[in-house]
Amino acid sequence: MMMLKELLTTDVGILSLLSILFMIVMSFYLYFWVEKKIKEDSKNYEKEQRAAIKAK
Repeated sequence: MMMLKELLTTDVGILSLLSILFMIVMSFYLYFWVEKKIKEDSKNYEKEQRAAIKAK
């Protein structure tokens, strides 16, 4: 209980909490951004493959 009080009331505790929350939010953002880029790249790869088959 004392650690929770220190985390929420002291300057260092609040900065630590903000840092932890920032890292969690950033990890979610990066996960979804990378997932989006993978989907885009997959679509482009499929288009290139179809174009290469038609060119033959």
